[in-house]
Amino acid sequence: MNLKNMKILYVEDDLLMQEIIIEMLEDEVEELHVAENGQEGYYLYEDLKPDIVITDEIMPVLSGLDMAIKIKQKNPKQKIVLLTAFSDLTTLKKAINSDIDKLFIKPLTDFADFLAKLEDIANHISIEKDNAYKNQMLKEKDKMVDESVIYSSSDLDGNVIDISKAFLELSGYSKEEVLGRNHNIFRGQDYDKEVFKKMWKALVANQQWKGEIKNLTKDGVEYWIDVKIEPLYDESGKKIGYKSIKKDITAIKKVEFLSEHDPLTGIYNRRKIDEELKKYKNQMDRYDTECSIIITDLDKFKEVNDKYGHTIGDKILQEFSKVLKQNIRTTDIVARWGGEEFMIIAPNLNINAAYNLAEKLRKKIESHIFYNNLKITSSFGISLLKKEKDILESINEADNALYSSKKQGRNMVCKYKKST
Repeated sequence: MNLKNMKILYVEDDLLMQEIIIEMLEDEVEELHVAENGQEGYYLYEDLKPDIVITDEIMPVLSGLDMAIKIKQKNPKQKIVLLTAFSDLTTLKKAINSDIDKLFIKPLTDFADFLAKLEDIANHISIEKDNAYKNQMLKEKDKMVDESVIYSSSDLDGNVIDISKAFLELSGYSKEEVLGRNHNIFRGQDYDKEVFKKMWKALVANQQWKGEIKNLTKDGVEYWIDVKIEPLYDESGKKIGYKSIKKDITAIKKVEFLSEHDPLTGIYNRRKIDEELKKYKNQMDRYDTECSIIITDLDKFKEVNDKYGHTIGDKILQEFSKVLKQNIRTTDIVARWGGEEFMIIAPNLNINAAYNLAEKLRKKIESHIFYNNLKITSSFGISLLKKEKDILESINEADNALYSSKKQGRNMVCKYKKST
C-alpha cells in the first residue's frame, strides 16, 4: 500500500472525531501529525511538507477551507482532503474552486471508502514522485552528457542545429555564435581536403564515417578530435541531417607529434626518419624502385653560435629547416638528423635528379637572408638507397659525400663516388 509511505497532516478541533481518525490512520501511514485549528495546521504544514493534508472545514482562528486555500496558493500540487458537515452549494463550489482533491461529508460512516480514497490519492502521489524522479534523472543525465560529451548535429548542408556545452568549451565559441553556422567554422585554412572529401562521400551515401580531424578554437589554437558522424533521421525515416560524437585527442596527438618531431624546428626527428628509411628500403627491395638520401648542414655554424649565441643559432636552424621543407617535393621527407645536420629522403629520384634537387636547395639557402640579417651557406652530400646495401651503408656514403663538399670549399653539392 502506498499509503504506508505517506506523511499526513490532520487538522481537526473536534476531539472525538480527531480520536476516531487518528485511531484509523496511525497504523496505516508512515507519519501522522495533528493540529487543532487552521492557523496551527498551516504553520505545521510549512514545517513538515506533508504528502496529504486532511482538514475539517469549520475550526476556530482559521477555517480548514481557508487554510486549504492558503496552502494551494503556495503549492497548487498539494493533495488536500476536506471534511465538512455542510453540503450546501456555496461550500461545494468554494471547495471545487479551491481545487480540493477530495471532499467528504461528515459524519463519516464508510471508513473503508475513506481509506480507499486516501489510498487512491497516495497512488497518484507515488506516480507523480516516480515521474518527477525519472524526469530529474533524465535532466541530470542530459546535463552530464551536455557537459562531458563532445557532440553536435547539423542539417543536410552542415549547418549547426545543436551542440553540447562540452564542444562549446573545447572550441571557445558561445552557442549563439555557432547555431545556424556551418561546421566549417571550426576548421582552419590548412585542413586536409582529402579527409573531408571521404567524409562527405560516406555521409551522402548514408554511411557512417569515422576519422581524425584537426580543428581550430575561436582564438586560433589547434585541437584534434576523433569523430564519428552518421545520418540523422526524423520519425518518418527521412534524412534531415547528421549527428556526430567527438573525442578530444589533442593530448594524444601532442605526444605523437613530440615522439616524431624535433621540438626546435618542428620537422621530423631522427627516430621518425629512421622509420621512413626502413619503409622505403623495404619498398625498394620489393619493387626495385629508386630512392636518394641527401644529408646537409650549415657551413661554419659553430662560428654563428660562438659569435651571436645559441638563441640566434636556434632561430637560424628553424629558418633553415623551413627553407628546406618549402622547397622539396610533397613526396620528400625532411628531418633533423642531429645538431645542424639534416636529412632528406627523396623517393623515386635517381642520384642525378637528387643532385638537381640539392643544388636547388643550396641556391635557395645561399640567397636567403636569415635572422639578424645573416647570410649562411650549406653543403650537401648525396647517395642512393640500394637493394644490395643496408641502410647504414647508404647513410655513410651520403655522409662521406657531405664531407667531400666541406673539403672542397663548402657551399657545394657532392654525389657519393666509390673510391678506387
